[in-house]
Amino acid sequence: MRHPSPNRALLEKMTWSDIESWAGGKIVNRGKSLHYSGAVKSLALAESGELIAEVQGTHLYVTKVSMNEGNLASVCTCPFGVSCKHAVAALLAYLQRIKKKEEVETAAPDDYRLVAIENNEDYDADQDKENEDDFYRETPQLQRGASQKQPLKIPDLLQNKSKKQLLEILGKAIKNNPELLSELQHQEEVKKTPGPALVKKVRRELAYACSEPGWWNPWKNEGHIPDFSRVVQGLAALRKKGHADEAVELGKAIWKEGNAIIEQSNDEGETASGIACAMDEVFQSLGKCDLPNIDKMEMAATYELTDEYGLCEGLQEFWKRKFSIKEWSGLADRLLARLEKAAQAPKDKNWGLFYRRSRILNIIIRALENAERYDEMLALCKNEAEKAGDYDRLVDLLASRKEYDKAEEWIKKGLAHEKDNTYGHGGHLWDKLLEIRKIKKDWPYIAALHAQSFFCFPNLDGYLKLKTAGDKFGAWDTMRPFVMRFLETGKKPGANDTDWNLPVTGIRSAEPSNSKPPFSDVLLNIAITEKEPAQVLEWYEVWHGNEKKYYQYDMHNQAAEAMSSAYPDKAVELWKKLGESLVVDANVGNYTNAAKYFRKARRVMVGLGRTTEWDAYLETIKAANKRKIRLIEILSHLSEKPIVEE
Repeated sequence: MRHPSPNRALLEKMTWSDIESWAGGKIVNRGKSLHYSGAVKSLALAESGELIAEVQGTHLYVTKVSMNEGNLASVCTCPFGVSCKHAVAALLAYLQRIKKKEEVETAAPDDYRLVAIENNEDYDADQDKENEDDFYRETPQLQRGASQKQPLKIPDLLQNKSKKQLLEILGKAIKNNPELLSELQHQEEVKKTPGPALVKKVRRELAYACSEPGWWNPWKNEGHIPDFSRVVQGLAALRKKGHADEAVELGKAIWKEGNAIIEQSNDEGETASGIACAMDEVFQSLGKCDLPNIDKMEMAATYELTDEYGLCEGLQEFWKRKFSIKEWSGLADRLLARLEKAAQAPKDKNWGLFYRRSRILNIIIRALENAERYDEMLALCKNEAEKAGDYDRLVDLLASRKEYDKAEEWIKKGLAHEKDNTYGHGGHLWDKLLEIRKIKKDWPYIAALHAQSFFCFPNLDGYLKLKTAGDKFGAWDTMRPFVMRFLETGKKPGANDTDWNLPVTGIRSAEPSNSKPPFSDVLLNIAITEKEPAQVLEWYEVWHGNEKKYYQYDMHNQAAEAMSSAYPDKAVELWKKLGESLVVDANVGNYTNAAKYFRKARRVMVGLGRTTEWDAYLETIKAANKRKIRLIEILSHLSEKPIVEE
């Protein structure tokens, strides 16, 4: 008997447009292919009205489709999880049943398919591949059994077995997997091997792992990835056996050999990840070894300073240990001695030298702070600002101590020092100045900063920031005419413009962009944002000019949307041209995008009572592209008829 689904009435009205809006054109096309190939193996309706089905991809998946406040929603046991091709296939199979007036079975509350959806996390994944959206791996989630019951977890399968049965199971597994036997033997050897011998064993494993650089060919799915797992196991065993000092000493060799093999490798980061895991064990031993704390800290700092491959994440736990003020002070002194030997150069002249010096400075500042040597921190930061142009660190320090006036003084020095003057595009000093002035609630000055940046680099984001600041102190209505005049003519507010009452920032302006007025793209974006269709039409014509810039699809589409109510004919014209420009080449992806624009044109034309005109236009497009079978199929879906009526 057909289930009295509360979703049925909504599903019967479902159009291709509804499904594509939900899942996207690419996924819908893949779902259609699955449906036509007979991939939907079972179909049922839950008591709640949700549609459930098994769908065969590379593996068998369970998917559930429902209506949520009139909108489609789905969950699937595939890795894609939601709005996937399996859900689309299930939905199309259901609509086909409705169209053919065929019954759909009712699922019991404990149906295995519902259980699979609810316990999706219990299903294991393997490495089989099936592209869902061109990049991810799909994994087996459900193998249907004759009993149609929830699959048991591994502990449930084993907990009632006797020791003899478990040994038999393990014996068969080892027989079928020689690598498992080798791993078990290795683990047993590690447990029994005494410390000195284990150190030698770890060195041998390290040499073996580093004997060939890592490489990987993703196109052929082949390569070689060095295996450092036995090095990691050996280091962990040394620590647990009370040989942390030996593990720390081994760390020096791992660091040297590891960096060398990473440099030679051509993989996707797996070699570096293996070395990082080994170093994590070294860092754990570093915290427990017999070295004085000051020596441990210096060793950790040295690793950080020489890390070029992100191998030191494990040191975060080490630095959480409690060290005394005296120990932090000792570390600061040792690193300051190193700093004296390190060359100093402005970042705009020798970035590599500046970067290396900056790394050691970061650790010194942290050490001085924990040693409560604040005056030395400040003096060191001032020296770096004056001699190396490193103003950011000094400004951040002063701001953190709420010495805002001093921070501003150094910000202005730093901005004057900047040769490329990139502050208008989010430079740190510029942003810090804005942050400080916001703390002071000095909105006129903030507006002046945004105006200075905007006049050099006019764009919609800068306009909105300027408007927000102006609104804060009630001046935007007075400011806006000057802003629009600049965008139209290039003329900035001057001394004679008394209504432009913003303070002088005291900061040198950056070199203006090469764009010339009128800045039609900015004016068009502003008109779209402020929902002014007359201005949208005016500035669209200027921006578009005589060039057929239909490749800038998003701007054209936004303009058409903004004009669709006041100037429907113009909006329809734009959408038609966008669609036509996309169907020229034989590209299925372009066909789907073209359909979006054609659909918008249809919506407006039908709303104006011009359905006959639309139908004639669509037939013209079909006739001109009659050899493009996939395009004709996609265009046929523009009718907005419910799928069950096609």
